[in-house]
Amino acid sequence: MIEIVSRGAEKAGGLGKLAAALGICHQSFYSWKKVPAERVLAFSIATGIPRHEIRPDLYASQGDDAGLDDGLPCSQSVARPDYGGVAA
Repeated sequence: MIEIVSRGAEKAGGLGKLAAALGICHQSFYSWKKVPAERVLAFSIATGIPRHEIRPDLYASQGDDAGLDDGLPCSQSVARPDYGGVAA
């Protein structure tokens, strides 16, 4: 089992409680190489572990990108167009 799942289970009150919070069978954790992207938010809510610690490949840590936090994984951030000073 990956380390972040062990940490999460400890914080959630056990592997069974974490699995229930995510709506999965506890056996699923043993096949994970990393927390699936679609489970990161629920995992974070259930454990209190920040998203960037769960999947640093998808989420910037606090301080990265100096205040940019649109709530999207880094790979899905949307560039905001520059309209040359004209309001969009």
